[in-house]
Amino acid sequence: MTDKFFKAISEYNMISTGDSVLVGVSGGADSMCLLKLLFNNRIKLGISVSAAHVNHCIRGAEADSDEEYVRAFCRKYGIELHCAKIDIPKLAEQEGIGTELCARNERYRFFSSLGYSKIATAHTGSDCVETMMMNLSRGASLHGLCSIPPVRDNIIRPLIYFTRDDTERFCKENEIDFVTDSTNLTDEYTRNKFRHGVLGLIKNINVSFEQNALRCIESLRCDEDYMAQQTQRLFEKAFNKEAKSLSAQVILDSHPAIAKRTLAYYFGTILGSDYEFRHIEGFYRALGSDCAVTLPSGVTVQCKNGIISEKQKCEAQYCIDEITADPKKGFDGKFGQYKIRIYCASDCIEAEKNGGYTFDAGKITENIVIRSRRPGDTITLAKRRCTKTLKKLFCELKIPERERENIPVFVYGNDILLVPGVGVGAKYGKTNETTQFMIIKTEVDKNDE
Repeated sequence: MTDKFFKAISEYNMISTGDSVLVGVSGGADSMCLLKLLFNNRIKLGISVSAAHVNHCIRGAEADSDEEYVRAFCRKYGIELHCAKIDIPKLAEQEGIGTELCARNERYRFFSSLGYSKIATAHTGSDCVETMMMNLSRGASLHGLCSIPPVRDNIIRPLIYFTRDDTERFCKENEIDFVTDSTNLTDEYTRNKFRHGVLGLIKNINVSFEQNALRCIESLRCDEDYMAQQTQRLFEKAFNKEAKSLSAQVILDSHPAIAKRTLAYYFGTILGSDYEFRHIEGFYRALGSDCAVTLPSGVTVQCKNGIISEKQKCEAQYCIDEITADPKKGFDGKFGQYKIRIYCASDCIEAEKNGGYTFDAGKITENIVIRSRRPGDTITLAKRRCTKTLKKLFCELKIPERERENIPVFVYGNDILLVPGVGVGAKYGKTNETTQFMIIKTEVDKNDE
């Protein structure tokens, strides 16, 4: 088993001679295995080893007992130990976040405050497989499927090639006691549901699943590294440092996989904004014309005259996702779960047969904005000739609240043209005198449901 330990350290260049290594220790089999391996090999590796333990105050006397066990173990071997006691349930409530996330944040904050050159955590290959499956269930990209990184900044994971069975066997063979966190035995937390339920079922079908999945993750990490290199090259080619902008044409001329990653890098790293898949996908699909998207943090990114740049900060109370479409050039893209096509034609009969909404193109000379609903939105329905708020119409149509924010609202100037499933605005609808038609076709993408 020590071969796996040294393989991870060597392949990912985790440790250098002279490093001071702090080991996060809970008292469980994984962390006790890691502490003992690092401590036993500290001279060979040319490092100093210390430990840190956080009592999260979640399990009362059981947590106090775990802390005392870790203290006793470190005293026995003369290992320097740093302890902290943090009331995670109280802090999580104050910050409005889950206890798991709060505990993780506080652990790393405590570890980082101690000033060691490396922080070693006991994440194993089993943890990686669980994380990959959890990320897959959320629709993760390649980066998410790579799971827990072996190295992140000064945080290292020397047990990345170990399974949970490996760490328990190591402890047994080396006569090392370890504690069992009772919360790991329940299905209260998402990870435990995957550990005990989903992965348990898969292992019943294929006992080698965990090792196979680890090989898959290792292969994906190699692919991810290559994709990251290509993304950086495309970014450097497209980026104007002085204007802090991107060339849309350079992006469009590249493979979609690299193009979308470059947009994600620009949104997240350069503009410092959060984003979701739909923001990247919708903006990329609209790049052939002038378009804009407002990201969750309020940053609005636009493409105008072939240049991608930050437009302005969203000052409104609600920061709404937006896409701008030029009907003359046509639009073929997505907004949330909706596939949208906008085009102009001289004959609308066939379009209406296929479920298209038709408008008088002669009355629509500027771009259309596709966005989520906003408080106070109203529409004058063509068929009913009455003006109502979208909120009231959604209630009348019994559209569930969770679905309302995902329905695209098509806006021209100050008027709402269309809300799929609700109705068409009266002002720009086709008449008997209409000769040029603008057609909007919408369809829920079943793959996104």
